[in-house]
Amino acid sequence: MLLDYVHNLDHACSIKSGSALSGTTPVNGTSKTFDDAIGPVAAVFAVGDAANSPSTQAHACKLQESANGSTGWTDITGAAATITASGTSALLQGVRSQPYVRCQVTPAFTGGSSPTNTCSAVVFAQKGKV
Repeated sequence: MLLDYVHNLDHACSIKSGSALSGTTPVNGTSKTFDDAIGPVAAVFAVGDAANSPSTQAHACKLQESANGSTGWTDITGAAATITASGTSALLQGVRSQPYVRCQVTPAFTGGSSPTNTCSAVVFAQKGKV
C-alpha cells in the first residue's frame, strides 16, 4: 500500500531552470533525500538553446548518490545520458543504494566563441510503503 495515494510522487528541483553551462565545469544540483522512497529514482534533464555558435555540444547528464547529501558522491549505475541538441531533454532512471540523490550536468562544446547554454533537472521517486 502506498503511503499517500494522492501525493505518491516525491520530487525536487535539483538544478534550477536557467542554470548556466559553460566550458567543462560541472553543474551540481542540490541534494534530495529519498530515504523513504521505493523503487528507482528518476530525473528529467533539459537544456536550452546554445549561444555563441558552437558547432557541436554534448552535455553529460547523470544521477549521483551520497550517504550524507554533501560529500562522497558516486554515480548511480545506468543513470546517465548525453544531450547533444539545443532545446531537448532526457529522462534517466536508476536504482540507488544511498538516501541522497542529486543531478549533475557536465557541458562540452566544440567551436564557437565561448559558447554557453542553460540547463535544469528535476529528480523524483515513488514514496514508500506504510
